Amino acid sequence: LYIINLLIAILISKLLYKIIKYKGPIKEGVYHWNNKNNDYKNYFKRSFLLRYIKWKIQKSPFPWLIKFAFNFIGNCLIGKNTVIEDSFIAKELLKVGNNVYLGKILLTTHLWDKNLTFKSIIINDNVIVSDNSCISPGTEIKSNVLIIPLSITSKYDKLEANSIYSNAPLKKILKK
Repeated sequence: LYIINLLIAILISKLLYKIIKYKGPIKEGVYHWNNKNNDYKNYFKRSFLLRYIKWKIQKSPFPWLIKFAFNFIGNCLIGKNTVIEDSFIAKELLKVGNNVYLGKILLTTHLWDKNLTFKSIIINDNVIVSDNSCISPGTEIKSNVLIIPLSITSKYDKLEANSIYSNAPLKKILKK
């Protein structure tokens, strides 16, 4: 019964998500909290819906359903053989390739500083992001990259293929 409840919640979330996207498509950008336009409001509607479903799945006995749910809802693309540990994972605009390991990390497509920055994250094939790392909005990680634990990317970082990165702010320490 529990898994049926989760599947029904995922289905309802997909329907509501499509309705919200129809009213206002997803737009990347930088939004100021004083200028509450429709894109800004729709971001928070989608965010609430996806946060609820993510919480419901990750706190269930079936946390492995998160890949299926996000791919089914259509807010993220998560490749085959990708392992996602119990982490704070982005709710939208996340593209993850095949054979990727995402440890217990912070992976976010939105960032609050003076404004709300909302940008996609692209992680290509064969990437390992180790525990206690943070991936910021706008980051693009090429194939065959290892990010050592306790590392932090800055907004809009582009990480080269076949490399190992470490530190905060992120620095390349070795090219394979």
